[in-house]
Amino acid sequence: SIAGYGLAALTRPAAGQARRVVAGLAVAALAAMGVTGAVAATDHYDDWQNATTLTAALSPLVARSHGPSLAEEPSVLAYYFRKSGVIWSSTFVFKYQDPATGALLTGIPAYAAAIRQHYFSLVVIGFTTTTVAADRAIDQAVRQNRGYHLMASVPWSSGPHSGHYLIWRYQPGNGSS
Repeated sequence: SIAGYGLAALTRPAAGQARRVVAGLAVAALAAMGVTGAVAATDHYDDWQNATTLTAALSPLVARSHGPSLAEEPSVLAYYFRKSGVIWSSTFVFKYQDPATGALLTGIPAYAAAIRQHYFSLVVIGFTTTTVAADRAIDQAVRQNRGYHLMASVPWSSGPHSGHYLIWRYQPGNGSS
């Protein structure tokens, strides 16, 4: 019928225009997601410290170390030194059975007891990702234990933040307490 043809003719331009609007909105949404993703990726990438200087400083120490080691970023170091046989513990979670008392310790008391007993060959802290209280307690424990020696202070930066990784090494027979 003529009326049906007329209605169909009137809706064709509107349908085409609607498709163009929908396509334009889809392109705009995809562009916005791409920009948002790029910004998020850049922010995430900038949050990671470059491990090149740290691994270069650690390389000769790891080669001469025996036993477990402690680090704020243990997965990064475990990856780079995977063939060394060094087992890396984290400054986030740690359990230690104190051989002197037999007590199972966790958190800051575990780190302090392990350092006091010279459990770790290397201790690497940078005040980057762990709580400040944990890093300060670990730093204080190694500073108070004359068996640990500061081997290097390696600068790091991440976006607007910067600091130093402190690399401590336990050296038996060198004034250990």
